[in-house]
Amino acid sequence: GPEPVAYVSRVFYRLEVRFEGDPDLASGCRDRALSSLLAAGVAASVGACPEIYLERAFQDAGHVPAEPLPRARELGMRSLALPVHPTLLPVADQLAEVVAQCLGAACEAPVR
Repeated sequence: GPEPVAYVSRVFYRLEVRFEGDPDLASGCRDRALSSLLAAGVAASVGACPEIYLERAFQDAGHVPAEPLPRARELGMRSLALPVHPTLLPVADQLAEVVAQCLGAACEAPVR
């Protein structure tokens, strides 16, 4: 995106993880990873909310597509959000190790 003006800096607050492959398998992998991360004390959550049009505010305002958006639904099934903020810096290495272990175990594959 465009660079912010000189007196503004970017702040990142979450890291989005997207699971690839068959949508049903990716969704199961995401769900297992989420459970594992939460059990390990990582404040993970379901990631993107691409079907935002399902929220009541959008429906009440009439901002709803004529047909459901299947790619949006699929993206929602594949995503996981991890917290990213300066207070995590002291534990960043440990957090990265826990995340890699949880994702690897949930997906039965090593995570880079």
